[in-house]
Amino acid sequence: MLNFLFRLIMILPIFQTWLTWNGVGIAQYLDHALYFAFSAILVLFIFFKNIKLSKQLILVISLFALFINIGLFTTLIQGMLNSHTSLNGVVWEVYKLSRNLSIFLFAYYFQNKNDVIKNVKMYFKVSFLFVLISVFQYFFGLKAYEILHFIPASIEEYPDFYNVYIPQNRTMGLLQHPGIYAEFVLVALMVLIFSVALKVRLFKYKFYHYLTLLTCLIGIFISSSRSTFLLSIILPFLLSYMFKMRKIRKIYYVLLFLASPFLYFAIKQLLFKLWQYSYYTVQLGQTEGRIVYWQQALDIFKNNPFGSGLGTWGDASAQYSNYQPNGEIVKMSDAYLSHLIAENGFSLLFIAILFIYCLRFFRKGFKKTSDNFVQFLNITSFSFLLFIFFSSFKSMQLSMFEDSFFIFYILGFTFKMNLEHKREKVEDKLNHADLGLIKHTHMKDISPYSK
Repeated sequence: MLNFLFRLIMILPIFQTWLTWNGVGIAQYLDHALYFAFSAILVLFIFFKNIKLSKQLILVISLFALFINIGLFTTLIQGMLNSHTSLNGVVWEVYKLSRNLSIFLFAYYFQNKNDVIKNVKMYFKVSFLFVLISVFQYFFGLKAYEILHFIPASIEEYPDFYNVYIPQNRTMGLLQHPGIYAEFVLVALMVLIFSVALKVRLFKYKFYHYLTLLTCLIGIFISSSRSTFLLSIILPFLLSYMFKMRKIRKIYYVLLFLASPFLYFAIKQLLFKLWQYSYYTVQLGQTEGRIVYWQQALDIFKNNPFGSGLGTWGDASAQYSNYQPNGEIVKMSDAYLSHLIAENGFSLLFIAILFIYCLRFFRKGFKKTSDNFVQFLNITSFSFLLFIFFSSFKSMQLSMFEDSFFIFYILGFTFKMNLEHKREKVEDKLNHADLGLIKHTHMKDISPYSK
């Protein structure tokens, strides 16, 4: 049942935005309904199976629980002092912060290697479909969207679609934003590049592996998501040096050559964005909204070191509050980290500690094994953490379920494999020690001096 629901979560992005834009209003709540059903069944499974927690998992959950509880306490105090918080906003924010914990625990407790390989393949298929549709949009523009019936109801509903994305030839597959689409595909790209480099076969034929890898890279280039484009280049090269895997760089040089026409388009879009910064900021003296909101977030942190309270600033949950530090309710700061800093303040240190612990855990997990599959999981998980960190400076995509659920699935299973591998090594050492003791006792018994 849990596997079935998780696979529904995986294929939901194919339909949800399309149904919503075609008048099926209830479709916008499908992801929440699936998450609630998934989490409820997961809790029942864990309760009735009397599952035990490892000390490492207890540490992870404890740090996260401290972060949430301090946030709730701060929200209560802010509500009593300033009355700018709301129950709806708090519930929504806690839900969005914690919903992927159920995915993490599902992977940790109820998945095995075969399950993970099957689900990775399904994620690849969804990504591949999105990229094919994105290529169609890239070459045919608005006509492609019309053929797909994938158009917002009106310009008032989604002005950026008509004023920015179509004129700039930005593509989005079947997702609601080019950035969401690009980060969804980047998750697949990271899994693919490290599996190829470590010779972990996820497809029957190696050709499919390389074809999907090239397709995902092209898909990111034509999305015109500048930050994701840069991360798709920087992360593999950075990790190839950190983990001393020259093969990653060799593979990537070939991929970049094959995708060079689309790479040229991505570079051109990046240069256009830099020109916009130069023209509007330097020459006209205007400041980009994201930078303005970062300044506001830092001012909020300065005035509220423990945060403004959950559901108050920088995310859709803020629509229920009346927090207006600069004369407006900010429902989109366009940078996930600025939103977290403003609402949580110093309690975000618990997440920073958890983040550093996990980085060390996955790096150590990579070094302590010779199993290619476990190494692949660890370097992929390490790359996901870096991706989360860097992307949160410039986008809100990680607050969307589409771009976060599969990351936590891989993180949860990697935790499981590392702990199992560590336990097996301890058992092997104990077995070798027992054999040595038996051998020593046996030799003593047959020794002529034993009497």
